[in-house]
Amino acid sequence: MAMEPERQSRSSSPYSELSCSQPDVRMEARIEERNGHTETTAEGLVFTAEGHSTRLLSQMASLRAGGCQLCDVVLNVGSSTVNAHRVVLSACSNYFCAMFTNKMMESTQETVTLSDMDPQAVKSLVDFAYTAKITVNEDNVQPLLKAAAILQLFEVVGVCCNFLCAQLHPSNCLGIYSFAEAHGCNVLADSAQQYLFDHFTKVVKSDEFTSLSFDRAKKLLSSDNINVSDEEIVFEAAYYWLNHDPYIRKAFAFEMLSVIRLSLLKPRFLAEKVFTKEIIRHNPQCVSLITNAMIYHSVPEMRLRLKGLLNDTPRKGTMGTMFVIGGMESTHNKGTVEFFNARRNQWSLMLNSQPSCKRLQFGCAILNSKIFVVGGRNGLRTLNSVDCFNPLTSSWEACVPMCSYRHGVGVGVMSGPMYAVGGHDGWSYLSSVER
Repeated sequence: MAMEPERQSRSSSPYSELSCSQPDVRMEARIEERNGHTETTAEGLVFTAEGHSTRLLSQMASLRAGGCQLCDVVLNVGSSTVNAHRVVLSACSNYFCAMFTNKMMESTQETVTLSDMDPQAVKSLVDFAYTAKITVNEDNVQPLLKAAAILQLFEVVGVCCNFLCAQLHPSNCLGIYSFAEAHGCNVLADSAQQYLFDHFTKVVKSDEFTSLSFDRAKKLLSSDNINVSDEEIVFEAAYYWLNHDPYIRKAFAFEMLSVIRLSLLKPRFLAEKVFTKEIIRHNPQCVSLITNAMIYHSVPEMRLRLKGLLNDTPRKGTMGTMFVIGGMESTHNKGTVEFFNARRNQWSLMLNSQPSCKRLQFGCAILNSKIFVVGGRNGLRTLNSVDCFNPLTSSWEACVPMCSYRHGVGVGVMSGPMYAVGGHDGWSYLSSVER
């Protein structure tokens, strides 16, 4: 007897395999969620994949490396070519974004020529657009910075500027300053300029200094911010530049000598060190300047008349340093030391510089480049103690105390010894002097 074929059961439907595998799908979904995070919103469950942009960029880099698949532009740099995707370049560089998204000729060209850039630098920057990694070293930093500045890859510009800042040295800071100025890297230019101001005495002994153009050398030597202890150093630097190529540079002798504050040079130095230089002595205009400087020193009443001919304003570096020590803040004595740098127009706190005791109403004097703090009060009683502060080491040292207790004491140095005059001992005013 023929049997009627069985009706296909629900379990043997074409979707049965999917139904059976649903637990695995859910497991895969849970595994997949580990690579991202979900949140519930009014619209439903929103999943955000972590690392999606990195994987996307990595895949585009793989396409580019694997036979330049889907690449739609070729960059022609010198004798080299670099393949890329316009969308990647545009997303990374404002320069390329403007080129490819506006109605410029390059927006439809398959080959785009980039002029005045190093081929290897451009290749490294295009690789950076895909990988977010780039290597900067002494050999490639300048061409890399130049190309990155043009292509407006500001992250790379910043890395290159930081690299060059770390490489600043008296032998290269002038070149780095000029390079930074030429490419609009203002932060690097400011850092290099401050460095060359700070290390002026070493910079002027470098080959870069003697190779400066007249305009740049004059600008540097005219600055109030160069770190010099006296004007003699500036004159020696000016003469060093002139004497590097005297036959050509003797034409600049008068203008170069004009930036020197001749009235701040001692008469003996003017006579023995300045006037004796052949490149100066044989120039009538230079002789006139030196004569005016000698008159400035020998006839004080003529100084106002010479004001327009001679610059007698001291450079900030020659003004020394002003220190503020101790005193009182509100109701508390202060034991700190602050100093003012006129060249940088900046107050700073000297760290780890505490005297033996906090005091106010003390006397102060400078002897042998050290600051002596004499007497005063600690808030409760009058003191006879003396502390010595060494600015070079930022350290205090206790000295031999005075014979009398004094606050409000006058202190001065005359022909070597230091004198303490008058003051108050806590009971009465004093008329005595000790040294």
